[in-house]
Amino acid sequence: MVKDDGLYNGQRTNDGCFNPQIKTPSVPVYPNDVDWKSIDDDLMFQLLWFPSQIVMGTRISNLLGKLLAHLMMKNGSIKDILLYPVWFDSL
Repeated sequence: MVKDDGLYNGQRTNDGCFNPQIKTPSVPVYPNDVDWKSIDDDLMFQLLWFPSQIVMGTRISNLLGKLLAHLMMKNGSIKDILLYPVWFDSL
């Protein structure tokens, strides 16, 4: 998802927005017979935390998308939003 520019065949949607082209990764399902004690502590932590990272990343991405859409409807331009952060007071 990091390299997803949101363009479909180099184009924005009909209303000028971006759409993700790469699907969000699914939450991994680990086998029941994993011997977790045999795995390095740091690696085990990363493996067990990964599903939460996917869920949190998806929620943050959705929230930021909704926030930007709201701000663009109020202010009209992404450039105005980024250059003049006083819009935050209007939320």
